[in-house]
Amino acid sequence: MGRVWFLRGGRLVVESERAGVVRRCAFDRDRVRLHAVGQQVLIEVRSGGQAVEIGRHLRSDLRPVLLNELRRALREA
Repeated sequence: MGRVWFLRGGRLVVESERAGVVRRCAFDRDRVRLHAVGQQVLIEVRSGGQAVEIGRHLRSDLRPVLLNELRRALREA
């Protein structure tokens, strides 16, 4: 399973692929919430009724770096 995120048109888009099926979630950058969750400190992206976790395959010491980069990218977009 792979997960990709990118900014497009004022939205944070997270795509995940599992068994050949791609799921896409788009979050309005002005309403999205990012925070660390769980014992493994995954990053949860949440807005409205949808949420996804990212960072599962990233080393745990790099997840806070990714969280800060996401927050900065959303502010500057």
